[in-house]
Amino acid sequence: MSHSYWHRGELDEEHAPHITLIQRFVAKSELPKVLAAVNEVTSKFDVSSLEMTATGLYHIPTGKNGLAGIVVEPTEQLHALQQALIEAVNVYARKGGGESAFVPDKSGTPFDPILFDYVNTFVPNQTGDNFNPHVTIGIAPLDWLKGLEKKPFDKFTFSAKGIATYQLGNFGTASKRLDRDH
Repeated sequence: MSHSYWHRGELDEEHAPHITLIQRFVAKSELPKVLAAVNEVTSKFDVSSLEMTATGLYHIPTGKNGLAGIVVEPTEQLHALQQALIEAVNVYARKGGGESAFVPDKSGTPFDPILFDYVNTFVPNQTGDNFNPHVTIGIAPLDWLKGLEKKPFDKFTFSAKGIATYQLGNFGTASKRLDRDH
């Protein structure tokens, strides 16, 4: 990949590769309850035994660029896990979070207000039959991404290490792990 076209966050403690199961705004004061609810769900699923299949590439337009990702085939197990997490966390969900709910962007890149709406409507717009499991891989110009998506993609399988709860950063990156801080 050409670095002149491709920008990706380094995979570090502030940019964890992940498949998003749910996104919700919650009050900071409710975080311990949310983490306990997620832990209860996690204890009922053997996440490391879930075999997932990467099937291709996709992008979400963000102006002249696109947020690119690897498409993951949705499975019954992923749907069941997602639904269990939604049911456990929905009681704590709040509408209307804005930039202050996210980890500040160290680069100074402004937050796109589309991100706030995306989180506000993740349940139900990105769940159930609308679930699009993916692993975000970077940002690039739209034309370049469209060309990349036309190239052959070799499917591959992988599994997860576990479930984690993150505070999001810009572009929906998993930026600050929360279940280790409490």
